[in-house]
Amino acid sequence: YQADSSRWIECGHAHGEQSVSFMAAGRGYTLDFAQLEQANDSTGVSRPVRRIDASPSGSVATAPAQPSKSAAKKVKADPEESGSSKSSKSSKSAKSSGSDVTASAVKTISFSGKAPVDDKCLTLYGKAHVFSEGNDVWDAMLNQTNLAQNNNKFYIIQLLELDAKKKFYVWQRWGRVGMAGQNNLVDCSSLDEAKNIFEKKFSDKTRNKWPERDDFEKVPGKYDLLAIDYSAKDEDETDAPTPRAELPKPIAPPDSKLAKPVASLIELICNVQAMEDVVTEMKYDTKKAPLGKLTKEQIAAGYGALKKIEACLNE
Repeated sequence: YQADSSRWIECGHAHGEQSVSFMAAGRGYTLDFAQLEQANDSTGVSRPVRRIDASPSGSVATAPAQPSKSAAKKVKADPEESGSSKSSKSSKSAKSSGSDVTASAVKTISFSGKAPVDDKCLTLYGKAHVFSEGNDVWDAMLNQTNLAQNNNKFYIIQLLELDAKKKFYVWQRWGRVGMAGQNNLVDCSSLDEAKNIFEKKFSDKTRNKWPERDDFEKVPGKYDLLAIDYSAKDEDETDAPTPRAELPKPIAPPDSKLAKPVASLIELICNVQAMEDVVTEMKYDTKKAPLGKLTKEQIAAGYGALKKIEACLNE
């Protein structure tokens, strides 16, 4: 485990917790102290673990880990989030399961059209652009969140056109937010075929028609359409930075009066840098939302939903 994860696990063990949950390499895990098993929150696969002291050099020996067949899932995983897939019978489709990466590189976006090509589309990245007709951009970012079923998943649909010639593809990627997920690249014989595939998939996932998306209505159990802003900068980012001389001097924190284990736990919970390091491993910029930069209208809609919840709670 990484240092922050080890500290979190050790704090839970020291305080007599039965289990702790943590993130590692972009995946969620739950460690059961009684059974000494680590379970993947998405797949339910369990592996044995053991607790040992670190060597003076700082390295930690690890026990060989094998999947436990007797491990039971705590939460039923959604097929679109767990990474399971079925082979396609169509010769035009090529599906592959996305792999989670542990590199610390930050996700970058590059595009020549009105919307960026999904950076996970390695076959066409840098060779194609998102097709558009005037202000009609054939790019859809969908999201579905269901707390009761532990779902927080995305679905990307893009109609892509090669830069060098009139050749069209439909790119789809789906999975749990923050994960690479699965993907499907469909080679289309014509623009009309590509549009039909795009519109059908959009309708299947949202129960809305693509040409009528300006009047989009969320259907229970289906995906919602997110309005994404692909502009390079926020309005706030154009403001001149505060001169260093005007910045307030940092105030040294007072010595903690808490017990050392409690102080260590609070320090870990409040460690913003540790949070940013974890999400950086998940391959997205910590200064942007995981699904992209939302438009002001989308943020306003979210704020309106929160106000309704607040009103219900106050009644």
